[in-house]
Amino acid sequence: MIKNEVFNFLSGYFHEDWILDHDSDMDVVRAFAESGINVREVVALADKIECVAAIHDHEFDDSWLLREYGCYYQPRADDLVASDWLRHIAIILRQCVHGRTDFE
Repeated sequence: MIKNEVFNFLSGYFHEDWILDHDSDMDVVRAFAESGINVREVVALADKIECVAAIHDHEFDDSWLLREYGCYYQPRADDLVASDWLRHIAIILRQCVHGRTDFE
């Protein structure tokens, strides 16, 4: 279940043309968090993304992002490790919904 939800987010928002829709990877994350999805769902996704990051913590090759999650963003291009990038996404997701009260 964790993989499916993270796959849906990463493949849906970081598709092969994501850079045409947004200026940066963090703009993609903010757009998702502010798209009307309720707070609980955003926080749950952030938790699941952190779990995926932990699973792949010791992998130096980030090709698993595309192979397993359909994600076309390449963290290494920005001198990032994929698991650290995912943790940063989780932080940004939580920051975007901090203070919102729409839990339904």
